[in-house]
Amino acid sequence: MLIALLLTLCAFAKVGDPPGFYDHHRLFCGHGNVVTAYRAKNKNDQCGLPGKKLWETELPFKVQPAHLRHDLEEDVQWCLVTGVYLYEGQLKAYDCRHREYLLDPRTGKIKNPAPSAEGTGSK
Repeated sequence: MLIALLLTLCAFAKVGDPPGFYDHHRLFCGHGNVVTAYRAKNKNDQCGLPGKKLWETELPFKVQPAHLRHDLEEDVQWCLVTGVYLYEGQLKAYDCRHREYLLDPRTGKIKNPAPSAEGTGSK
């Protein structure tokens, strides 16, 4: 019984970041609702390691307070970056609801309008 309690207390619910994406000496990383580009020496560089930050863009899909369910913890209702990809010169970031954001890979500027804010709260 005591061991089960200790194991329960030691368990952490952590959502992992999507893998980084390397292209032409740039490493694109997603963390939370942020996409960041770093200067990279080679394709073996990893997100989170020191490197010159080229830009950082916050994607507008964090759950708004009006959409939060009060019976659940706030952090379990966040919709985070699940993937960052380069496709035909466009940097694409996806969130947990499969909404697509197009970013300029050189500047990080969001090119497409933000997807609808409806449905951003948990069901």
